[in-house]
Amino acid sequence: MKTDSVLLHDLIEATKNELAVQKYSAGVIHYTEVTFQQLSDYAKEKNELYYSTDLTKSFLSDRYGHPIKDNQTPAYKWETVRRKITDLKKLEWMFECSHINKNTLKSENLFLQNG
Repeated sequence: MKTDSVLLHDLIEATKNELAVQKYSAGVIHYTEVTFQQLSDYAKEKNELYYSTDLTKSFLSDRYGHPIKDNQTPAYKWETVRRKITDLKKLEWMFECSHINKNTLKSENLFLQNG
């Protein structure tokens, strides 16, 4: 799916389809779709139509306080933030590779770095 620009809506739909193909559980699909809807709503507020890692990073920062700034108290439990990061990595994988590799998602740190 990698092109210079991909509509966020199209990428989300492709990723949701891939989750079904990869036989993710109904619970994982549900929570992932919730995250995608939150990202979509955030993008609309920012007048963003296209997917970018900058969009997902600003979403994590603005909505979930990740990464935490010096001397800040986390706004959410780490488990909640980690789940959002994992969900957003699914979008990144679809954008970069046009498929999802379930085993790699757990070990990649696409959004864990500061920056």
